[in-house]
Amino acid sequence: MKNLLFALLIPASVFAADCEVGGISDSPQSMTCEIGQEKTLEKLSLVCDDGSYKISWRGKTFDVTDAYHEDVEEGSSPLVFIAEKLTLRTVSFTSYSSAQLVSDGKGMIGRCFNK
Repeated sequence: MKNLLFALLIPASVFAADCEVGGISDSPQSMTCEIGQEKTLEKLSLVCDDGSYKISWRGKTFDVTDAYHEDVEEGSSPLVFIAEKLTLRTVSFTSYSSAQLVSDGKGMIGRCFNK
């Protein structure tokens, strides 16, 4: 009975599934990004929702259909998130990630921060 009571007191988020990138589960579970140029920065967010990544951009939410670590010769391995009509590629540094967003064939750059 004590175990059941304890389980009921724990928030449901504790039991939520983590998202994985290429089978690696220590990938960021959420990021906020600023994409574009200084005067025209737009917000983008990447969140893990019940085991699946979702990207919110320009008032729409896109389901990520593929996420993987890109192979590189040197340096940090970029994370790539692919959704319908857009691809987000991030490279982690100490306090932020550089970001490249391709949406409808147009490329934009920016920065992302883990939440």
